[in-house]
Amino acid sequence: MVNRAALLCGLILVLLILICYLLTSVDLGKLQKNLKNWTKSKISKLPVIESGKDDVIDKAVVLLSDSKTNVSPPNQRKRTNNTSSSIRKQMKEHHQPKYYNSTIERLDNIRVYDWSLPVWSNSSCIPLKNLHKTTYICLFDPKDDVNFSRSLIETGVWDKQLLREFKLLLAQKQDLNLLDIGSHLGLYSLTAAMLGHNVVSVEPFNKLFPAFYKSVVMNKFEKRITLLANAISSKKEFVKLSYEDKDMTSATVQSANEEEITIENIASQKVIPSITWKDLAHFVPFNKIVLKYDISFRNHNNNLLTESSDLFSTLDVQYVFMHWNHFILDAGNIVAFFKSRSYIPKKRVFGKPLKLSKFLKWKGGIIWEKDSRA
Repeated sequence: MVNRAALLCGLILVLLILICYLLTSVDLGKLQKNLKNWTKSKISKLPVIESGKDDVIDKAVVLLSDSKTNVSPPNQRKRTNNTSSSIRKQMKEHHQPKYYNSTIERLDNIRVYDWSLPVWSNSSCIPLKNLHKTTYICLFDPKDDVNFSRSLIETGVWDKQLLREFKLLLAQKQDLNLLDIGSHLGLYSLTAAMLGHNVVSVEPFNKLFPAFYKSVVMNKFEKRITLLANAISSKKEFVKLSYEDKDMTSATVQSANEEEITIENIASQKVIPSITWKDLAHFVPFNKIVLKYDISFRNHNNNLLTESSDLFSTLDVQYVFMHWNHFILDAGNIVAFFKSRSYIPKKRVFGKPLKLSKFLKWKGGIIWEKDSRA
């Protein structure tokens, strides 16, 4: 037994000596050099991301991926000499939120909301008592929207007089369809759809879209309401969107300067490309319309409505519903605009005309009716 144990120990010792000899004979320097060359060859095959403009785009992708707008990241890009125009083209191609249906875009920059794609929303929904049927509207928490949502939730009322006249008109005029400029959460759009009319809603603020989507789907109005996620301007430009905290009715649109037109702002949709009245006029699929115009007079171009000749010359605008504010700087020009097109101002659809000379004293909702004799 002793001899066997000694023999086994001797064999183990011989093996250890042999292993040590082999290790000391290897050229460690050469091994390290080969490993370094192999690593370089693998790295050289990876796609190169250019610093500067591209890393800004990648940052925008992260911003979008973290948002609720569900955006697919762009493919890896090879090194190129990107210009400002190509950067914007890449943004358009790779960063379109999925809720825009690009397959039915008819004009450049017009973004049609795709009702077929589900969007999560925690909005609470309440019934609107509209004549003989009930329509639901989905709202923000009243703590987050202290005017519009709180008023509807607590009192059930918003634009009581003007909305009443609006419902009365559409109940009588079945041949009219609605163009809703500044649709917000869709109070007028939902009302018109409930009464059987087709609607094109225009609203640039993406924060409003999930609640609007929920309202449309809940009421099964997907075939009656088309939502354009756009801002209107007198020219094609980039505009910036803003609103006061806890008050979505304070939303404003202003021309963006060069410093504000960044990939980050475009990705987060704080800055978006605008469309013109002409773009809109050629998109609307119906001719005889009632126009509800609700763009804050605090916006960058108070005279935006007076620059809408393309819309009025292309479409048969029978009525215009708007909120009047005698502090508006361009009130005189707005009156002249409608007067030159033979529109009559009223407080009620079937009421008496207002005196044009008293326009500075007008308050609340105003209805412009196209004179059928003109």
